[in-house]
Amino acid sequence: MSDSANPSDLKPTGPFTIAEVAEVRSQLQSRLAQGGPVTLDLSSVERVDTAGLQLIVAAARTGRVAIEQTNEAVRKAAQDVGLQLPSLSAR
Repeated sequence: MSDSANPSDLKPTGPFTIAEVAEVRSQLQSRLAQGGPVTLDLSSVERVDTAGLQLIVAAARTGRVAIEQTNEAVRKAAQDVGLQLPSLSAR
């Protein structure tokens, strides 16, 4: 997990699977508890599984997390399970 210079940004790196989701979830919750919106930059994710996708969708549905910079690995995993990425954008 790599943190951005902006404290409200999270940028996971490498795999984004069940093994890493708990850490990202904890960091998301902490940043959301501080009251601000959070940006989840997925540009450096190398692999994502259904646990990672579940966290992405749940985060986006809060309306306070912007999902940005999805890459081919994230788009492919989402497509494989029938998710449409435009619907993941925070409102």
